Amino acid sequence: ADALVTAHFSRYIALGAKRIETSTNNATLLATAFRGDDSTITLVVFNDGTNRKVTIEWQDHYFIVELPKSSLTTLVWKTQP
Repeated sequence: ADALVTAHFSRYIALGAKRIETSTNNATLLATAFRGDDSTITLVVFNDGTNRKVTIEWQDHYFIVELPKSSLTTLVWKTQP
């Protein structure tokens, strides 16, 4: 399982990306995010619970994402430099 998680992070997070602050209000969700040199944001969320919809907030923008139970989900978007 550890190798799968490492491979997942390696696939989506660019070399040199900087970790940025994240928070969650749900004990069954773990999240971490990175900003790449090209202003790409990569958010990785581990859902250790049941299927759920979550609201992601990024700089006054909100979007809803469905997370399958016991899943590792990666979201990537581009921001202004």
